[in-house]
Amino acid sequence: MQYLKSDKLYIQRARKVFPILVRQAQIGQKIYYSDLAKEIGIPNPRNLNYVLGAIGESINTIADDWEEEIPPIQCIVINKNSGLPGEGFVGFLSNIDEYQKASKSKREEIINMVLSEIFIYPHWEEVLEELDLNPVEWIEPKTKKIVRKLRKKKYQGSGGEGAEHKAFKERIFNNPELVKIKPKIIERYTEYEFLSKDKIDVLFKGKFNWIGIEVKSKKSSPEDVLRGIFQVIKYQSLLKAEQIIEGLEPEYRCVLALEGEIPNELIPIANQLKVEVIEVR
Repeated sequence: MQYLKSDKLYIQRARKVFPILVRQAQIGQKIYYSDLAKEIGIPNPRNLNYVLGAIGESINTIADDWEEEIPPIQCIVINKNSGLPGEGFVGFLSNIDEYQKASKSKREEIINMVLSEIFIYPHWEEVLEELDLNPVEWIEPKTKKIVRKLRKKKYQGSGGEGAEHKAFKERIFNNPELVKIKPKIIERYTEYEFLSKDKIDVLFKGKFNWIGIEVKSKKSSPEDVLRGIFQVIKYQSLLKAEQIIEGLEPEYRCVLALEGEIPNELIPIANQLKVEVIEVR
């Protein structure tokens, strides 16, 4: 039987999306609508609704043919604000009525159970094969070049910062709304020094939540943006550690703020590592 075979745009997009969802399932990571849309070049994330619906229908059809349960992989795609899949996903649940009547916390519990099934399902590559699709490359050739260039660079920690980087950092410091910060800020810092003696460009402290910002100006090379992705991962751990030793319940967020767009080659890396990237115009 032919699955996802049509010239319709949303079906062609579904064929691009499905291998990405399998990649995310295999590494146990959810993905935001906006990040998925950016990775495949869709301007409006809402256009993913038909795409994900087509993926859900294809899974159901394959499951019927194979006479086995296949979890709804489209559940991996979640809304950044609610932390839940879109409403179109509900129709693919086995317990629709229970989900619709449930509180938000109960819905999260149901979704987490579904996600667990998706992450441990062992036959995603066979499903791709049934759809005549290939797995995505973990690292694209162009991305490998960026990685090699970064590995060869010698980082000079005391080399100071460029004028563009300093100006962008101060712009973020003075305008936290640019990185979507809503809670009331009690303290703010530039070049905040952790106990490890690492320094993050900007740190905002609310009553409970700490938000760290690593900034990269429009002059930053792809290699420097890649380095920023890994810096965010490091700072997330440091934010958590410092909140713990100050007797706080860890509640933190760390963001890579770019003055412009993220290089296309690095979008899959950010999505795989679940690093939040905000593009500031």
